[in-house]
Amino acid sequence: MEAGTHKEIALTRAIVVFLAVAVLIVIAGFTVGELYFWGKHAEENPVDLDIKYMTELVAKSPDDKNLVELGWLYYRKGDYQRAVEVLSRAVKLNRLNPAAHFNLGLTYQEIKLLDKAEAEFIKTLELDPESKYAYFALGKLYFSQEKWDEAAEQFKLASQKDPVSVENFFWLGQAYEKQGFRKEALAAYRKALDRVPNHTQAREAYYRLKQ
Repeated sequence: MEAGTHKEIALTRAIVVFLAVAVLIVIAGFTVGELYFWGKHAEENPVDLDIKYMTELVAKSPDDKNLVELGWLYYRKGDYQRAVEVLSRAVKLNRLNPAAHFNLGLTYQEIKLLDKAEAEFIKTLELDPESKYAYFALGKLYFSQEKWDEAAEQFKLASQKDPVSVENFFWLGQAYEKQGFRKEALAAYRKALDRVPNHTQAREAYYRLKQ
């Protein structure tokens, strides 16, 4: 084999080794950087990151929609006081925003200001009579106050707006059962099971009441 050929082979090997080492360095650097980035942010709650982003957005554009989103994030975090403050600002900016009233109602309910929660849910329905969530939330509110008849009425309306939801019929059955309306309760539980056959609570309630 000629000397020139040996040199070419040696040079080729050197280039291959160099490229392999370079690739390993790049991969190692990327991995370390990736671990640093994710390690740095792993301790931060995703909701906190969203709150930080929305707070900056609200500072630039403080409209009612952005405030509703920020208020909802505080609600999800469990910071109900801040949620009330932000959602109240949204309502002041636009009293015709049903989402602002609804989320404010949910927040009031969490901090046991039930009269205020009721008022916000009712206002939501005045602005958006098709809001299945507001009917259901109002039903749950009345149920928690042992206002069985009012609760049943709201769950019935919720089931009319959303006839697919198993929860509407399950809670309608609960409200009927609390009033001693066995036949109506069984029918509601049966409808819940027609929609979700393995709904544990509806199944237990149905067969318990059917005995």
